[in-house]
Amino acid sequence: MSYKLDFAKLKKGILYKRMIKCFNSDNKGLRFLFVGIFNAGFSYFLGLFLYYSLRSIFHLLLILTITYAITITCSFITYKFFVFKTKGFWLREYFRFYVLYGAISFFSILCLWFMVNFLLIKFWIAQSCLVLVVAFLSYIGNKEFTFNVKN
Repeated sequence: MSYKLDFAKLKKGILYKRMIKCFNSDNKGLRFLFVGIFNAGFSYFLGLFLYYSLRSIFHLLLILTITYAITITCSFITYKFFVFKTKGFWLREYFRFYVLYGAISFFSILCLWFMVNFLLIKFWIAQSCLVLVVAFLSYIGNKEFTFNVKN
């Protein structure tokens, strides 16, 4: 038996309609989840790519710093446009985002360094363990600090 993926039927499906409704609604938590999955995947695979491509040339901490610099900017753009949908305030929000993610990244880099070098956990396992912690910290930080219009 052969199955074909019919995109026309998929567009009419409930999952597709719910995803579109999610991005058009005020449900920041659900939008954050979808965008966060994309950002986490992008960050994770970019980190793996850079680590395995550059580990013979550069130290782990430098590779992680390069990875975070790229992924922080990508995350800022996706959160600004798709999750919090704020207007203006580009420089202020970008600065706050870097402060928040700089702190989260520093915490994450220290944890990865400790887990890889002292606990001898494989890099990909250590990085995947931190995903939920980073996601929680970034949602709270973005909601209350970066994109908080009241501040």
